[in-house]
Amino acid sequence: MKKHLFYTFLFLFITTAIITLGGIVKLISIDDFYLKGLFASLILELCGAVIFMYRKADFFDEPEKSDEKPIVDIVEKTPVKIKENPSVEKPAKVISKPKRRDITENLSSLENVKPTTITVEEVINSINSAPPFQKKDVAEKYKGLVFEQVGYLNSVEKDWKDERKVRVNILLEQKSVIGKSIWFSTSLEQTPEIKVLQKGAAIKVRGKLISASGEGLSITLHPFDIDVCEAGTVA
Repeated sequence: MKKHLFYTFLFLFITTAIITLGGIVKLISIDDFYLKGLFASLILELCGAVIFMYRKADFFDEPEKSDEKPIVDIVEKTPVKIKENPSVEKPAKVISKPKRRDITENLSSLENVKPTTITVEEVINSINSAPPFQKKDVAEKYKGLVFEQVGYLNSVEKDWKDERKVRVNILLEQKSVIGKSIWFSTSLEQTPEIKVLQKGAAIKVRGKLISASGEGLSITLHPFDIDVCEAGTVA
């Protein structure tokens, strides 16, 4: 791009110079009005070119030549030999194993933890009674607690996060249509009886609380144990 601009300006300058000089020496017939304009343009182009070259050119400063190599290069390229003292014991190398992030947040270590005495209803009521700005903080403080609760089957649907699992909702009160409930996900391979359970069947679930919703009147558990207490009846 720079080369194209350079040659374009050079061509315009040469063309202007030829036409102007041709008009001055009467080789080309040009009206005096236009000849004065061409001559002024030529002078301006010459002045601009000279000023530009003067600013860019370094007429007097000459780079000093030196045969000395930079100290940094000498130091880097010079091998350094370190003498070992056999009488001094070498410290044993300590190889630290990289810390492994447990994505499940040590769920396995919680399986034998005694369930909390806090009830699901207390969690939901505590969230709903908090000021709107504090509801989220109140819900967060219950995360990680282990709950053990008997509920009654309300619904079973596909888990949108994992197609191999289903989301189960159990109500705390038997024969209620809408109320406080528990959500948990499980695979049909682990709990095949979920396929044939009727609505209202009693299910005992023990697991870690991963979320709580005051508005939704529910908590969500990561289940450790799921026991079907009774088949239930069709609602």
